Amino acid sequence: MTANRRRRNANDTDDIAEAIHGMVDAMQHPIPAQPRVAIAPARVPTVEDFLRHKPAKFTGGVIPDEADAWLHKCEKIFGVMNCADEQKLAFAMYLLNNDAEYWWAGMKQQIQVREEPVTWDSFRIRFLEKYFLDTVKQDREAEFLALQQRNMSVQEYVNKFEQLARYYSQAITEEWRCLKFERGLKHELKKVVTPLRERRFPILVEQAKSAEYLEKRLNPASRHQKNVAEARQMKKPYSRPQTSQGPTCYQCVLFDSGATHSFISNACVGRLNLEKRDLGCELLVSTPSSGQVATSSVCVGCVMEVASRRFKVNLVCLSMEGLDVILGIEWLSNNHVIIDCGRCSLVFPKHEGLEMISTREAVRALQEGATSFMVMAKPEKKSAVEMI
Repeated sequence: MTANRRRRNANDTDDIAEAIHGMVDAMQHPIPAQPRVAIAPARVPTVEDFLRHKPAKFTGGVIPDEADAWLHKCEKIFGVMNCADEQKLAFAMYLLNNDAEYWWAGMKQQIQVREEPVTWDSFRIRFLEKYFLDTVKQDREAEFLALQQRNMSVQEYVNKFEQLARYYSQAITEEWRCLKFERGLKHELKKVVTPLRERRFPILVEQAKSAEYLEKRLNPASRHQKNVAEARQMKKPYSRPQTSQGPTCYQCVLFDSGATHSFISNACVGRLNLEKRDLGCELLVSTPSSGQVATSSVCVGCVMEVASRRFKVNLVCLSMEGLDVILGIEWLSNNHVIIDCGRCSLVFPKHEGLEMISTREAVRALQEGATSFMVMAKPEKKSAVEMI
């Protein structure tokens, strides 16, 4: 037992010696310290830095809007430079001249007499009280609430809208901003934008600009319209006799199998004194003569004669140049008319006997005063004995 203890003591001594040698080795090869990164102190903006942004001097002899614009421009520069309140006050005081400088010297003295701190907030409050009265702010708020686009472009209207919105005393949500902007648009743009129900202001603005672009294309310059009108007056209509069945138009008619509807020009509607009806929606149409055109009216049940055949057709009203009527695939298919491109002619079906019509066409004909005859059949029941 004594021999075993001596062996364990010897082993323990070896372990301790090995641990000591490891510590010595670690001390002889120390772990290199991580290099320290020096953080440069933030640079304090100077007056020279401020003047590089070319701020305007303020003398005090200006109208309220100019005073508000000057303060807004200064705050914009302060934000870019990340100025502290002390720097904002110092830089603004540097720009004061003449009456404005004298005013602030007296106001600063009054603040100090009342033992109040002279801060940027106190300067801003006193400045607006002096040069931008509450009554002026209320006037701008009322102007914002009554703002309409009228003769302004969409971009001019947006600029005015955002400028006056700063004076609105209530909190403005995104939805309220969009609704207010929509109500102020011109009628031609409002009827296009409002059904879209867009409640994101930037997208709503882009939609209004797109509608404005289309509206301008649909209403070319008056000079161009005058030239087109004069050119049309020089053209002579076909020398065909007028009938007593109603007004007839002998201008250009296009048979277009690629058109989904049939159309008539507004000029032709005026010449024939046709009655317009509301479509109930805004329809955007691509035409071969005038590009993309918008419309919301239609002439219902127009009687047309083509190749000695009479047809009734609904014609959507468009602002077109060089064309009076476009008969589309709807008219071609309903009347079974084929366009023979090889012979540049129309092929009409040969009807023999009575022609079958749909119930909808029959009801429409009755509403228009057509004479009708009804045949009623009643089944008669017979018993089995009678049948035998």
